[in-house]
Amino acid sequence: KIAESQAAEEEKRRLEEEKRRKEAEAQAAALRVHIASLEARMAAQMGGGSVSSGTQTFSGRGLTRFKSAVRKIIALNRFQACGCRVGIAISNDPPHRVLAVTELMDAAGVLQGEEGYSNPLTMVGDVVVAVSGHSVSDLGIKQMKELLYGPANSCVTLDMESPLSNGG
Repeated sequence: KIAESQAAEEEKRRLEEEKRRKEAEAQAAALRVHIASLEARMAAQMGGGSVSSGTQTFSGRGLTRFKSAVRKIIALNRFQACGCRVGIAISNDPPHRVLAVTELMDAAGVLQGEEGYSNPLTMVGDVVVAVSGHSVSDLGIKQMKELLYGPANSCVTLDMESPLSNGG
């Protein structure tokens, strides 16, 4: 019975992961369509040639928006290839320190470091103290992953402490 239960749980996880992957693929496809539409509108507004001609010149705010959109597509493609991620790497044992910041996004989908990012900056060395209101100070990495795991492109709230703000 234990083996059957474990097999059923593994199948459930596999199906959930497949669902998340398909959701991520659908969002990435929708974002690509949005980018193509944005490119066409920019080209028309700038009086430039057709986007399908192979080259288009962007400058100023249009260039910033275009680069941001491209970064989002790249980030979504990385999520698609690797499964869902929060955008940070953390240590396996408590306290869970941030080891790297990758494609961390705010709720609006703006990547950390881009104009319009609305969350406080997360830095290497910061400590995750809670995930969606649940303290993680004594949890192992497996329990952390369970709290972080959710549907593709869903939001999770991370409460962080910075050693710099605590004088350390």
